[in-house]
Amino acid sequence: MKTNEEIKLARKMTEILDVSQYETKSSIIDDRRYDTKELLKRIMIYTQDKLKDKKLKLLFNINPNISSKLYGDIEKLCQAIENVINYSVDNTRVGRITISISSNKIENTEQLTIKIVDTGEGINSEEMAELFNENKTKYRSL
Repeated sequence: MKTNEEIKLARKMTEILDVSQYETKSSIIDDRRYDTKELLKRIMIYTQDKLKDKKLKLLFNINPNISSKLYGDIEKLCQAIENVINYSVDNTRVGRITISISSNKIENTEQLTIKIVDTGEGINSEEMAELFNENKTKYRSL
């Protein structure tokens, strides 16, 4: 398992590579096997860092039946989760942020479900559409 500093350094390196890919308009999906404990640790560290200066409660609900190894692009998955966490932290003044992670197994596949719920004002449909727009959002990991 990586240390917190190694995870933060890896995130910064990924951000630099993503800027390069964005500038050249090329994006590669790195679909490979990853450790779900590593994913969960990265999410927890990232969220705790974001909440340092806020007076919000952070709750995690993680289904213990999630497989220990899954396939996908862990970097892109983390970026998507970080986008939503950033929005949630920025728009929640008081209360809590709850991150729930579960999975659904169908035949030979397993699909993660990640829910981020906060006590903020919510997000309208126009903001939701812009949340992952590479050209307009401030909530991407670049």
